Amino acid sequence: MEAIIDARVKEVIEFDDCLHGFRSGRGTNAAIIEAKLIQQLAAIAGEALFECFIDLCQAFDSVDHEESLTILEDRGAGPNPLRLLHRFWEQQEIVCRQGGFHGPSF
Repeated sequence: MEAIIDARVKEVIEFDDCLHGFRSGRGTNAAIIEAKLIQQLAAIAGEALFECFIDLCQAFDSVDHEESLTILEDRGAGPNPLRLLHRFWEQQEIVCRQGGFHGPSF
């Protein structure tokens, strides 16, 4: 189901080239090479460089799901993928794991 939703969303939304890690041909290796190149160019120019790296896997749990659905709808995602995502998030259960032990689902 995830692959179907992913394919349908990618049909209507154009992702920025700065996104890496979940796109075909845009893995983290490409991001590392780009970061090193930017660092070298800044060093040659004698400029200060500030970089920000966001791990979306870690940020995923803090995303406002309703706002995400609104953004997808505004970008042209159809009703079927939106309904599937809404139901998925509505029924999602999380289990904490620490040191090989699992807590109760919530």
